Amino acid sequence: MRRFILFLPILMILAVLQPVSAQSGGTTFAPGAHVRFEHLTIDDGLSQNAGLALLQDHQGYLWIGTQDGLNRYDGYTLTQFKYDPEEPTSLSHNSIIALYEDADGFLWVGT
Repeated sequence: MRRFILFLPILMILAVLQPVSAQSGGTTFAPGAHVRFEHLTIDDGLSQNAGLALLQDHQGYLWIGTQDGLNRYDGYTLTQFKYDPEEPTSLSHNSIIALYEDADGFLWVGT
């Protein structure tokens, strides 16, 4: 089962789709496949409703960058990461505009 986030202004929608293998080696989705949507908002613990960057890492965590911090979604709960001037290993800024996971599994965060 694959998970995808679709970005809409001020609203994030998590769609869980059931893929069907394609002959070309890629993945397609069967017509009429069952789709379940989950709306993630600040009421669920998201730091801001508008997402600027999105990444699903190799462990399956969904990382959502907003103008007010980085959020990690495990399918059940959201964890926020924000700039803390007292913590030198925190984010350098709360506005997250890019996310990338390298071949070694390190998460790169563009602020």
